[in-house]
Amino acid sequence: MFIRLALCLAFLLSASVVLAEPKFSELTRAERAELDANRAEISQYIAPESQANFQTAAGKLDALKTIAASGILKPFDSVEIAGLGTTFGDAFVLDLGMHWVRVRDDFGTTIGLRYKETSIVLAPIDIMFKREGEIDTLDFFDMYNFYAAIVLDMAAKGM
Repeated sequence: MFIRLALCLAFLLSASVVLAEPKFSELTRAERAELDANRAEISQYIAPESQANFQTAAGKLDALKTIAASGILKPFDSVEIAGLGTTFGDAFVLDLGMHWVRVRDDFGTTIGLRYKETSIVLAPIDIMFKREGEIDTLDFFDMYNFYAAIVLDMAAKGM
């Protein structure tokens, strides 16, 4: 992953491509409702006795791991995959203080997570869609730790 990122950065720098800074805005009411619907898609699988644990970042990741490995998700169901991504993102909200925003850049507009008031953005719903064929084998904790380390490293470097 880092090699691909480094190669992309090297290409961009050598090609003298200038990209506009991302523009951030608050989510619309419809976007907030979409995230809530995504959350409900996953919450339906959480047992009542597990609800308290599901309110923590680790509890969300554990629930995602259990749900994905159980085989109860329909293969390539876009609503469920968006639910996984939203719940995965909510772990970053709880643990790193990231917040959901609409972000627009030279490549389009998406809903993502912004780290504080920096330009660091994570798109957890997109992350899940890129892995939709392997959801049942994902290690959500490792994936979380991987992305969290990148976000914190970038923040420490002032990016």
